[in-house]
Amino acid sequence: MFHPLGLRLFSFNEDGDDPSSYAAHAAFVSRFPAPETMVDYVHKRASFRDEALYAKDGGAPDMTREQLDINLREKTLLTLGLIWAAIDVTHHEEQEPFVVQVLGAILTLIDQVRPPRVCKHCGQ
Repeated sequence: MFHPLGLRLFSFNEDGDDPSSYAAHAAFVSRFPAPETMVDYVHKRASFRDEALYAKDGGAPDMTREQLDINLREKTLLTLGLIWAAIDVTHHEEQEPFVVQVLGAILTLIDQVRPPRVCKHCGQ
């Protein structure tokens, strides 16, 4: 018997018996040789839109057609996946383990990835 594709089939954790967000965080971080590499990767992915659309000090954006195609394909797949996941989540009343894993891992990473906030007035 086949069941419809749903978020319950997914896990970000290497150990399928550990549904915690801590395990998802560890699995994500283990993909990088150092924390700095992970932060650089996240910043590079997050800045794609700015690099594709806005000029820099040196002039107009200089993204090649191939770079643009690759990044747009990745963004399209991510967007479709998020739309599908949002629809799937609304069809269930209980928490989806995959969503809890990923959101928990993101919360753990935010302090490492986000630059510290500085007061505009006092600099602290």
